[in-house]
Amino acid sequence: MPYFPQTSNSIEQGSVLNRLKKLNFTAVVCLLVYIPHRDNDDDDNDDDDDDDSDDGDDDSSYDDEDSDDMMMVIMMVMMMMMMMMMMMMMMMMMMMMIMTMLLMLKKT
Repeated sequence: MPYFPQTSNSIEQGSVLNRLKKLNFTAVVCLLVYIPHRDNDDDDNDDDDDDDSDDGDDDSSYDDEDSDDMMMVIMMVMMMMMMMMMMMMMMMMMMMMIMTMLLMLKKT
C-alpha cells in the first residue's frame, strides 16, 4: 500500500509540468497569430487613408497580397505545430500505457 501514493504524487507533478508546457506553447502561438494580425489591421487603416487619394489602389492590392502570404506562412506554422502536438500526445499515450502495464506487472 505505501507504494501507491508515491506514484500518484509523481503523476500529479508530471501533469502540472505538462500543463505549464502547454500554457507556454499556447502563449507563443497566440503571439505568432496576434502580432501579424494587428500589423495587418494597421495597414488596413492606412489603406483607408490612401483610398481617399488617387494613388491608393495599387498600394492596397499589393498589401492584400502581402497579407495573404503572411496568412499562408502562419497557416503552415500552425499545421507544423499541430503535427508536433499530435506526435507528442501519441508519445505520451504510449508512455502512459507502458507505465501502467509495468505497474500492473509489478503488483502481481
